[in-house]
Amino acid sequence: MMALEKRKWDPCVTHEDGDVLTFIQNFFTKERKVLFVAGAGFDPRSTIIAEHLSKQLKNCTSTVVIFREERPDPQNRLVMAANAHSEKIEKLFKDVKLFTIDILSKDDEAVVGGLNAVSAISQFKKNNYTDIVIDISALSIGVSFPIIRYMFDNIVQAKMKINIHIFVTHSPSLDIDILPIFCERADYIRGFTGKIQLDPARKARKLWLPQLSLSKHAALIRIFSKVVPDETCPIIPWPSEDPKLPDRLLEIYHAELLSAWEVDPRDIVFASENDPLDLYRTILDLDDFRRKVLAEVGGSFLVLSPTGSKLMALGSLLAALERDLPVAYLETMGYTFSQAEIDLSFKSSYSFFHLWLVGSEAYPTNF
Repeated sequence: MMALEKRKWDPCVTHEDGDVLTFIQNFFTKERKVLFVAGAGFDPRSTIIAEHLSKQLKNCTSTVVIFREERPDPQNRLVMAANAHSEKIEKLFKDVKLFTIDILSKDDEAVVGGLNAVSAISQFKKNNYTDIVIDISALSIGVSFPIIRYMFDNIVQAKMKINIHIFVTHSPSLDIDILPIFCERADYIRGFTGKIQLDPARKARKLWLPQLSLSKHAALIRIFSKVVPDETCPIIPWPSEDPKLPDRLLEIYHAELLSAWEVDPRDIVFASENDPLDLYRTILDLDDFRRKVLAEVGGSFLVLSPTGSKLMALGSLLAALERDLPVAYLETMGYTFSQAEIDLSFKSSYSFFHLWLVGSEAYPTNF
């Protein structure tokens, strides 16, 4: 019988809502040396974690790295909102480095956001810090995943005693209101191609795990054409903030589920919208099962597409880091909204989440 692998994040150190703020207050004392990485775009979640951290980091040695993601022809009011968020963060901290990065190449519109972000973040010497804090609330998947992968690989491989923390301001309703304008071609995220180019992978049965989302229908159709999977197990958020969300998703994706993707109803995966560890464990369970069952017929590998909420994307990220899984994604050229005036002041409900990704204080033997 195949032995089950020890899982890096099972158990995992996490905090939710008020406990996140308590953790920030108690953990980030003056002895800490912190590199804080975040996005400052139009998304109203840009400054929320920064505001709470700034109260503690004023007593610490800290460097703040802020990314402005640039896309072609943005709406003027989005630029104004991003400018306001950048200025607010710069006032909160003493040492702020602002990087404006192109998501698409100006020459041929190739996706370069992840490459540009990693190039910028690599300028900072990690061993100067005790803690690296990454707030993914206002960073796109195409930028946040490569940054986290770069930090994770370097710190784990070098066996540095440095903590990596991931923070999220979670608001599924806001995610639904923000509508992306997609690029034409899907591809694999920088640092997340897995073993997809190797000969053994070409013989293995490919299972695609797309996270269904109300606003990502067109994206998933294009990603499917890129991945060309042998099988598809769509992921539906449940439990979810909107109790009718699963029904709405099944209605929107009805044609794909029945025809193009040929999904058996028994293959639909349900994972909590508010708990990334639920999806993380589900993906690893599927991977363990398929590798065991298909070992004699060429093997199996999974392809992930984190097109759901920020927290569900975090669950996919953990699984991808653990098993070196490929992540197929469609970058955005811009954004619009499902309503005339989106709440850029962010009076909508939201919650906090903190995940301690790496660090001997939390995981003495896992890495």
